[in-house]
Amino acid sequence: MTENERVRAIRKAKGITLEEFGSQIGVGKTAISKIERSETRVTDRTRISICKAFGVNEEWLRTGEGEMFNAAPTDELDALAKRYNLSHGVYVLIEKLVNLPEERQHIIVDYVLEAAKALLPEENLAHQPEYASEMSQEEMRAEFERQWDIEKERREKSEASGSGSSGMASA
Repeated sequence: MTENERVRAIRKAKGITLEEFGSQIGVGKTAISKIERSETRVTDRTRISICKAFGVNEEWLRTGEGEMFNAAPTDELDALAKRYNLSHGVYVLIEKLVNLPEERQHIIVDYVLEAAKALLPEENLAHQPEYASEMSQEEMRAEFERQWDIEKERREKSEASGSGSSGMASA
């Protein structure tokens, strides 16, 4: 199967028309028709657009090797959920977060850190950065783990003394 034939296979697998396929990658239906009939070759720009718009494995599109489509994000998230025994609520939260545009992800992270600051005892605030967006991912992870350990210790002490909840809701 040629690369041009693989373009047709993608469109058929998606069950869409030439026009729908073309509109999703920014070309007309005539251009897609010419590609599928091998009247024109697949350009680098078109290849990249197809892979991005339809989640196609670029290696498969070029050579026919591998799977037609890249692993769906939910497959990766399912693996994480299994590995870390995530609750349904945490799964949905992560799924929604990773599907947001990057600028909105930062807004959510800043909001959560601000809320966490408000819930922390005053003595722990000295370790809080003023703006979360100034932190690297590694620093954020380390800070999150530090805060998680503090909350876990507080919860264990609370349970040991019989006073019940630490104030955190479970997912």
